[in-house]
Amino acid sequence: MRNIITTFVILSREQTFLVVFFVFLTNSLFLGDGKQPIVDVWWAFGILVLYALRFYQYGKVELRPLPYLILFFWIVLILYYVVRATLSDSMGYSIMATIRLIEAYLLYCYFYTISS
Repeated sequence: MRNIITTFVILSREQTFLVVFFVFLTNSLFLGDGKQPIVDVWWAFGILVLYALRFYQYGKVELRPLPYLILFFWIVLILYYVVRATLSDSMGYSIMATIRLIEAYLLYCYFYTISS
């Protein structure tokens, strides 16, 4: 256990973010089929942990702005999902898909920021 903590302390900031991300990813893979609501809550918590870790290390959560074309496509995609959710036969599934898309957007913005 001590070696793991020592290795975690030696990692750079970006490597620490990647380790935390892959810990959440690995755990969500083992939750099993039929546990989608638990996975959604798990990833919402994971995204909060990533942003809190960034705030803890930098003292603020400053995200790099996305290029306008990429931002435009994200906005169009999210609006498409919202419209599709309102017209869907399965409202619950569409809302969950929209939530997952918003989680993907938050992760995209996060990793776009740390990739610079």
